[in-house]
Amino acid sequence: MNMQKEELIIYDDKYDIWYKPWWHNPWIQKIVFLIILLGIVLVVWRLFKKYRAKKRTMTSWEAALYKLHAIKLDDYDNGKSFYFELTYILKMYLQARYGFDLEAKTDQEVIAFIQKTEFPRDLLDRLEKILHDAFTIKFAQKDVVIITMEQDLKRSIDIVRNTIPKNT
Repeated sequence: MNMQKEELIIYDDKYDIWYKPWWHNPWIQKIVFLIILLGIVLVVWRLFKKYRAKKRTMTSWEAALYKLHAIKLDDYDNGKSFYFELTYILKMYLQARYGFDLEAKTDQEVIAFIQKTEFPRDLLDRLEKILHDAFTIKFAQKDVVIITMEQDLKRSIDIVRNTIPKNT
């Protein structure tokens, strides 16, 4: 006796034709599964990439050094615009680094204010020199020598570097 497996198809009394929907085909189900899996992998990859590419914020001294190194003396027609930018960078740095409110102060007010603080004396002398040169050039209409601008730019970079906290 040879028994073969036979599929038993039960017909409904009311309907004699059965319809198998297209999404019940195994190859369609595999394709849909692969698309969903690919979508999940893509979302996980994007989240991982976003997590790894988080922007690191610059510290106040990194930002100041970046701006000071970006200054090119050839870009300035006169010393007035150079010193406006230089003093602005220094004021914003000192305000961010030490919490001094310097943005609305004049150069002389900045010197007077910082003299009352515990700012290092050697750096204060350099800062006073820079702000004095800036004052004479910005408001006294003194002609500026490119050498003075270079020296003040180097002094500014030196001030920022010497005020970086040692534990960073």
